[in-house]
Amino acid sequence: MGCYPMKTTKLLAIREGLFFVSRIGLRVSIMECDAKRVIHGLEKSHQFSLNAHIFFDVKALLQAANYCTYLFAPRSGNKVAYFLASVTLHSPGKLCWVDFLPLSISSLVVNDIAS
Repeated sequence: MGCYPMKTTKLLAIREGLFFVSRIGLRVSIMECDAKRVIHGLEKSHQFSLNAHIFFDVKALLQAANYCTYLFAPRSGNKVAYFLASVTLHSPGKLCWVDFLPLSISSLVVNDIAS
């Protein structure tokens, strides 16, 4: 386990999420991130930045998803994602829910949809 700057960590999380989605055959239509610098980096070419290879991977995965839209979403706008990140961080194993929504997150989902 290493220590990475926030921007790198966000990019790695996005890349791994997109890899996961592509492996299980789901389609991504919107990718949200609460880091404006990451969204800005996806809009521009930064071929000499330290994260250029990760940006390249993410852009390639987004294109493979038929040009999925990516946008900035403030942290307060997606409480479900932060709850799931917290659960994953404290989980001893891998978690994957398909075709159902655990009760522990359903109220958060309802609130996110309503806002």
